Amino acid sequence: MNGNLKKFYESIPRYDNEYLKKRNEIIEKCGISVAIWQNWKEGKTIVPKPCKEIIAKVFEVEVETIFPNENQ
Repeated sequence: MNGNLKKFYESIPRYDNEYLKKRNEIIEKCGISVAIWQNWKEGKTIVPKPCKEIIAKVFEVEVETIFPNENQ
């Protein structure tokens, strides 16, 4: 489902807590809880299309980079 999200997120540098800053920005902009973020990251639930766009924008990549072959 969201296998690339976890792989992509875990590739973010850990210095200066950059990965946490990105995570928190996504949580805030999508209006979700940390638990929902975890479910998305682990592929347990589907990421809504508007949130996929937010995630891609926060990570400064195209949506297809993180969510390839997903027509949702």
